[in-house]
Amino acid sequence: MELTSIIAVIAFLAGAALVTLVWALPYIQRSRRDAHKYQVQLAAAQEDARRLNDERNRAEYLSFLNSISKAAIASKKPVELLNQVVAEVQHTFGFDYISIGLVDYGRKEVEVRAEGGRGEYCVGLGTRVPLEAGVLGIAAQRNGMRRQPENQNGTGGQGHAVLCHPITYGETLLGILTIECFSRHTFAEEEVLTLGTLADVLATALHNAMTFEEMEYQSITDCLTGIKTRRYFLESINAEWSRASRSGRAFSLVLIDLDKFKAVNDSLGHLEGDLVLARVGRILEQKCRHSNVVARYGGDEFVVLMPETALDEAQILGERLRAALADDSLLSQRCVTGSFGVATFPMHGSTIEELIRQADQCMYKSKTAGGNLISVPPATRESANSQREERVHQ
Repeated sequence: MELTSIIAVIAFLAGAALVTLVWALPYIQRSRRDAHKYQVQLAAAQEDARRLNDERNRAEYLSFLNSISKAAIASKKPVELLNQVVAEVQHTFGFDYISIGLVDYGRKEVEVRAEGGRGEYCVGLGTRVPLEAGVLGIAAQRNGMRRQPENQNGTGGQGHAVLCHPITYGETLLGILTIECFSRHTFAEEEVLTLGTLADVLATALHNAMTFEEMEYQSITDCLTGIKTRRYFLESINAEWSRASRSGRAFSLVLIDLDKFKAVNDSLGHLEGDLVLARVGRILEQKCRHSNVVARYGGDEFVVLMPETALDEAQILGERLRAALADDSLLSQRCVTGSFGVATFPMHGSTIEELIRQADQCMYKSKTAGGNLISVPPATRESANSQREERVHQ
C-alpha cells in the first residue's frame, strides 16, 4: 500500500512538472527571443556608434587636412609652415610628441625645426639626429613609413607607439615627420592614413616654400660677395627713414669706394678683382653689427646702413672698417684700401637722396685726399637743429 502511495505521489509530481513545463514553455521561448532581439539591437547600436565615431573622426581628419592645405598654400616660409602643421596635428590628434626635422645631407643628420606636444618629451629646436639612428634612420634610409616594433615598447605594461613618416618630394627626402604616444602600443589605421596624406601635402608645400625662400635670398644677395644687393639696401634705408622720421632717432650710412681696384683688374685680371671684392664683402660683414645692412652698392662701391646710430658711433665703425681693410694681408698685397664717406640723419639731410649725396661727396673727398681715409660732412649742430625745426613746421 505504501509503495502504491509513493508511486502515485511520484506520478502526480511528474505530471505537475510536465504541466508546468508545458505552461511555461511559451514564456521561456518568448524570453529567449526577447534576449536574442535585445542582443541584436545592442550589437546594431554598438555598430551604429562605431560608425558614427568613425564618421566623426573622418570629418575631423578631413577638416584637419583642409586646414593644412590652406596653410600650405598661404605660407612662403618653411619654418612658419612647419610650426603651423605641428600645431594643427597637436590640436587634432593630441599626440604626446610631434616633430618635423629637415635633412642636412652635408652632415648626414636630421635637424628638428618644429615640435610640439607635452613639454617633458620635447627635445628642443635645433637638435640633430644622425640619419642612421633608430626607427627614424630606417624611415630615412628606406624612404618609407616606419613604426617602432612592438617588442621595443616600454616595460611595465605602458605602451610607446612611434611612427616616422618621410617627407619626400619626387625622389628627394626633405625631412621626417615623427609622432610618439606613450599611452598605447599602436596607431589607428585611420590616423596612419591621415598622417600619410599630411606628409604628401607637406612635401609639395615645403618644396615650394624652400624654393621661394631660395629665390628670395638670391634676389637680395650679391652672388659674388655674399652680402646684400643695392635693391635690398634701398628698401632697407626707406624703411629706416620712415621709422626715424616718426621717432626722431638718428641713423647713419657709410659709403666705401675701393682705392686702386682698377689697377688690380688691369694688371692681374678680373678673376683676381672678383677675389678682392669677395674678400672686402666678407670683412665688412664680419666687422659690422648684425643690425647693420652691408650691401654692394655697385662695381667696387659698398655701403653700410646703421640703424639708430649717431654720427660719432658711425665714425668709430667707419674707422674700424677702414683699418680692417688696410690691415688685411690679401688686400695689402694688392695695395687695395678704402675711401669712406659718412652721413647721418637728420644732421646731414632730411631725405634719403640728401644723405646718399652727402656720403658720396665725403667718399670722393677721402679719395682725392689719397684714399684710405674717412670723411664726414661739415655740418654744425646749429644746422642740424634748423633741419629738425624745418621738418616740424612741415
